[in-house]
Amino acid sequence: MVRYVDKYETRTYNGKRGPLIMIPRGIGLWSGINTDYREPVKVTLEYEYGSNVMGDHRQEFEVRVRWIASDLVTLNLSLEYDPKHYWAKYYDAYAAPTGGIGGVSYVFAELDQEVTSMTLRSDILFTRNLSLQLYAQPFYYSGKYFNPRELERPGSYELGHIDHNPELEAEEKLIEGANVNVNAVLRWEFAPGSTTYIVWKHGRFSKNEVIGISPMNRLGMDSDDFFLNEPENVILFKVSKWFSM
Repeated sequence: MVRYVDKYETRTYNGKRGPLIMIPRGIGLWSGINTDYREPVKVTLEYEYGSNVMGDHRQEFEVRVRWIASDLVTLNLSLEYDPKHYWAKYYDAYAAPTGGIGGVSYVFAELDQEVTSMTLRSDILFTRNLSLQLYAQPFYYSGKYFNPRELERPGSYELGHIDHNPELEAEEKLIEGANVNVNAVLRWEFAPGSTTYIVWKHGRFSKNEVIGISPMNRLGMDSDDFFLNEPENVILFKVSKWFSM
């Protein structure tokens, strides 16, 4: 069992940190199995589950594969799927001169969320002094906020009606996002103790959001929009030289 603890989950409003909210007691379970690590191909399966007394529950499924193709090449691939339900997740904060906490209404909502990701890592050794490391991760998430409620007093987990804005209680918000991160690092030791690094970083991100009364269950992200978004590309050079004294 995890004991009650306090944490800031209400974010800030107009530069002022919000009140504490209580975290309900919960339990967590983990299980995993893997094949013989001494073999060139190692497969690992992991499952994690967590819940609390208020009805939050989360699951994490992960499959990892490590392949030592040769003395020069190693590949690691992982696939992960995480469905989650939160009974109270921070939603927004609004001015409430006649109510709220200190004149601010801190709103929480239930959230159903799914996260799917894939991660690829590889180490390639061309020579003793020249190597390449590659990292790539496509990532997708979707979620639905519903049943907004207001934090009634600091340091508690008590949520109630939003008296100053009752229409907000019928509001729902759909979120959906995807991103791809790619990193490549070329390392060349051109002399003993002296190394050059060339790093390329590529990132692409897309996010959709819809707020309304009973919107559709899924947004249906357009892949064309994702690939038409301007990506981030960064190239870095680093040279370190060892001098004998």
